[in-house]
Amino acid sequence: MKRASQHAAEFIKELSQLVDRLAARDIVVGSLHAEYSMFGHWQLVAQKHEEAVRFFWDARDGYLTIESSPIRGNSAPNEWTQEQLKGFDRVSGGDPVQFVDTYLRTRFPI
Repeated sequence: MKRASQHAAEFIKELSQLVDRLAARDIVVGSLHAEYSMFGHWQLVAQKHEEAVRFFWDARDGYLTIESSPIRGNSAPNEWTQEQLKGFDRVSGGDPVQFVDTYLRTRFPI
């Protein structure tokens, strides 16, 4: 049986691997906030060209919120509009991290 410390490390490793995959496609992760102790909640902001996409994973309720904003000049993205709210059933194999990877691969093709 895995200990909580092992689960926490795997949680962070999975997100870190996502960041590496995005960087390989020249997608900048401007911020990543993860809370293992809050049901595995995380927030990630990815940027490419003049656009940012923000993902909120609500692990307790199983919803991923996707928002986007243009990036104007040297300012931070601040015109967020919701694009999608997607539910996941992790028990049956739904994976929000893989969804984000696929979503950004489509959104920002190389």
